[in-house]
Amino acid sequence: MLQILGVGLPRTGTASLTNALKLLGYNAEHHAPHRLPLDGLHANSFKVFDDVDAVIDAPACHFFEEIGNVYSDLTYILTVRNEDAWWRSIKLHSDKIITGGASTHIDYTRRLHGLIFDYPVPQEYLYRRAFRRHNQAVRTAIPPHRLLEIDVTTGGGWLKLCEWLHKGVPEQPFPWENRTAS
Repeated sequence: MLQILGVGLPRTGTASLTNALKLLGYNAEHHAPHRLPLDGLHANSFKVFDDVDAVIDAPACHFFEEIGNVYSDLTYILTVRNEDAWWRSIKLHSDKIITGGASTHIDYTRRLHGLIFDYPVPQEYLYRRAFRRHNQAVRTAIPPHRLLEIDVTTGGGWLKLCEWLHKGVPEQPFPWENRTAS
């Protein structure tokens, strides 16, 4: 049964958070587009996470309120990142997909980005606005006692996460994924 919903937008450390949760013993899933297809969503679409403990990243992060209505005891984790670094990362990631991905991946990414960022391909003003708007909506809608806000890109990994989840800190380093060179 879903316990943790990662509500951070893509490129905010969501893959790292997913792997950290796995190391802590959670059955965590990253991205999960097969669970929430963007076509034909309806009220029952959001009860698809009974077999996982945690789901992180888009499209689930975009539907945090709907998923929270189905799984009422959720703990939420908002991964955040410096906005300038986030913009560079989302732009680079999107450009890689659009120039080198399979046509089905390109189409899905454009539809997902259109949903989340109001435009299917990176446009700096629109994407930055959506980034700020999403984070503020999460902070407004979720009570502070149910929301952990964490920046794993600045070293805020194990200690803060494990304290929040009441877990011991693993001896291994925090799992950095998809690290973009500055």
